[in-house]
Amino acid sequence: MLTDIFTGLASILDGFRLIRKYRLWMYVIAPALISVVIGVGAYLLIFPLKDEIGQFLLGWWPWEWGSGFVEKLKLWLGGTLITLFFLFIYKYLVLIFAGPFMSLLSEQLEHKLYPARPSARFSVPRLLREAWRGLVITLRNIFKELSFTLLLLLTGLIPGMQPIVPAAIFLVQAYYAGFGAMDYTLERYYNIRQTTRFVTNYRPLALGVGAAFLLLLFIPVLGFMLAPPLVTAGVTPLVLNRITADEERHS
Repeated sequence: MLTDIFTGLASILDGFRLIRKYRLWMYVIAPALISVVIGVGAYLLIFPLKDEIGQFLLGWWPWEWGSGFVEKLKLWLGGTLITLFFLFIYKYLVLIFAGPFMSLLSEQLEHKLYPARPSARFSVPRLLREAWRGLVITLRNIFKELSFTLLLLLTGLIPGMQPIVPAAIFLVQAYYAGFGAMDYTLERYYNIRQTTRFVTNYRPLALGVGAAFLLLLFIPVLGFMLAPPLVTAGVTPLVLNRITADEERHS
């Protein structure tokens, strides 16, 4: 388990190496620009709401007693909610708008790594089929992630749980970010049910990959540019290796 987590975390280094080795920069520029625009736009729109959310939460406690604790809780909840909401919005907007470029990057990298494998030809039916598949998986993941996050936020209302909850929510965010990154490769091999089973079987890998993605976002601007392509390029060979291993086990 820990090995897969660390492998996922280190995948960004492999991603940079592979992009440079095979000169895939043309597949990096467009998603990098899209990612920066989404990241900066989401930041400017969302983070100014931090104080308003804190005041709104404080208004729910009309009594004098316990006001000190509620004031601290307001600051914690306001900051946590804004940060989590930003990561949530950014992550899924990138999946939607930069997703086609990430799929192309993954496909081109697979072709470089395994030149003997036949490449899927472009067609409108394939494009529509993959777009529908991606939408279904994205909506499914949004619902599940929101459900888990809400439960954890409610847990954070319990005194003493506040330090634990942000870390737990970060892990939930990381898992679904890793899910999305792995799916850029899985979409060429598996249907929705098979993809879900695959990611569940390799949950630690998804967790490590997603954590690497989210940690890169803490680097201003540059992190937004590099996170999607580096993580996609890094996780592609990992997913392909595990697909091959699974096929060999079941053959």
